[in-house]
Amino acid sequence: MVVRPSVEKWTRAELEDQFLHLYQEHHDLKVKYNEQEKRLKLLTVRLRRDFVGKDFSVVETAARCRELEKENNLLLQKLKTLKYQLLTYTRPSGRSQRTSALTSRSTARSSVGPPTRRPDPFKDHTTPDRNTESRADNKPTSNKTTLSNEKSIVDEELWKENRATRRFSAQHLTSESTIEEKTVIIKLNRQLREKIDECSDLTLKLSRAEEQFSKLRNEFDSAIEAHQQTKANLMEAEKHLESLRSESDVTSSRSNKSVQMYEKELEIVREEVRILRESNEKLVQNSLSSQTLTDAVVETQITLRKRIAELETQLTDALRNHEETVKQLNIARKQRDQLEKRIKEVENSTNERKSIVDASRTDRNGFDGRHPSSVEISQVYGDISSIIESHMRRSATEGIFDEDMKKDEQIEKWKTLYAGLQTENAKLRDMLLTQHKVNEESSNQVALANQNSIRNKEEYERKLNELVEELNRRAKRVQMLQNQIRSIAYSGQEPIETRLSESHISDGSNETVLRITKMKILDYGIKYLGSVQPLVFLSIEFFDFELETTPMLKGPETAFDYTATYDVVVSNLFIHYLETVMVYPSFFPLI
Repeated sequence: MVVRPSVEKWTRAELEDQFLHLYQEHHDLKVKYNEQEKRLKLLTVRLRRDFVGKDFSVVETAARCRELEKENNLLLQKLKTLKYQLLTYTRPSGRSQRTSALTSRSTARSSVGPPTRRPDPFKDHTTPDRNTESRADNKPTSNKTTLSNEKSIVDEELWKENRATRRFSAQHLTSESTIEEKTVIIKLNRQLREKIDECSDLTLKLSRAEEQFSKLRNEFDSAIEAHQQTKANLMEAEKHLESLRSESDVTSSRSNKSVQMYEKELEIVREEVRILRESNEKLVQNSLSSQTLTDAVVETQITLRKRIAELETQLTDALRNHEETVKQLNIARKQRDQLEKRIKEVENSTNERKSIVDASRTDRNGFDGRHPSSVEISQVYGDISSIIESHMRRSATEGIFDEDMKKDEQIEKWKTLYAGLQTENAKLRDMLLTQHKVNEESSNQVALANQNSIRNKEEYERKLNELVEELNRRAKRVQMLQNQIRSIAYSGQEPIETRLSESHISDGSNETVLRITKMKILDYGIKYLGSVQPLVFLSIEFFDFELETTPMLKGPETAFDYTATYDVVVSNLFIHYLETVMVYPSFFPLI
């Protein structure tokens, strides 16, 4: 056994210095904890502010998208009405009948059938049925079928006109005027076919543009869905962070309560040590004068032992509470790891969606490269307007418009129609540009939100680790001081300074041998036993193994050889036991 000096060598100043040192450490830790709490509250306020602003931006973008869809539907309806009007103006039935009626003679009118009724373009095509518009929206391929039907009708009318011209030429071969009229009709038919081909090409281009627009709208809808899903995942991550924050607050409050309890126990033990020192001083002064003081000493020692036993039970309870807090911290770390995995999965999914959106953008850029630009479209519209103007100048005498209308009015009418078509196309182009800008802004907002959440998570983990390390350090320091006070209370020996190692040793098996070779009973022990040659034995408790006892020992000083072998598993808990608790044999006299 280690021989230590008596309690009288411990002064009040040393105990007060140790107490003040512990109190200063505790105060510094409280200040740090309050600062961390303030910073954590500021971070949560910023995070909530970012999320609330993002919700409003999403609502605004959704409303903007709905308005753009309504405008798109209106533009499609206007394009359809303009297309029907263009087809009615370029239809050759009325034109051929008028030319035949003007160029034929009065003698040949009986052979020609009654003129067919000219369809009114404003009645037949300017106000299309809503059902037909909805079917055209749902089935873009209906344009091709209408074109084929129109071509077949035009071919039949051309065949009838050719047949009528043949009959007319057979009856009037002798006149030169009929030959000129025939050549004019043939030229007009050729021009009509060219115009029909141009109209079919334009309708095909329009159908392709509508298909591309539907694809872009589907991509935009998918991007909005992905954005909403990422928002929901971020809200779940925020809820998990709040739950972890509340758990950390609970653990910190529990640790503060345990520290306060330890401080109270330290004050009680310090008071008992002071009383014990005073009683020992009195015993030293009066040990030779009176035998009655021995009984008082025995009673005080018995009371002190009872008090020490109570303190030991309280210490075991405190250790148990500390183990529970350690378990709760481990559970919180596991939950934090699970949350990190889930956040990584959400980040991977968002990266995949971003790659899909980037791929769609590259496809869109490729499509824009393959199709004509806005300058080319304006040039095409200019060419069409010039062709129609020249055609109207050449065929003004043939009565395409009403006789009451002037030539300038007819030209202005054509110009206004095509100018309206061009403005509608410009509006459509501007709408597509705004959709592209909205998509870019939404992707940038998602990236900023992900960066903020990652930064907040890293800062929270760092603070949590610092707090856990500080709590562990305080718990170790308190445990060391408690063990030193308990060793002082057991005997009049000075405490052995212990160093807490921060190293973590890997688990393994090892044999530990405990050997005792000598026992010596001091003078006050002989007085307590009441015999010069006492018969005693020792009881040894080591870690979590069974209780070991030595053979009977006789006399105040005995040399013997006792060896106990333990097969232990070296772990952090075992090292902590060796550094703090050590081995204390119990002394039992034989009555």
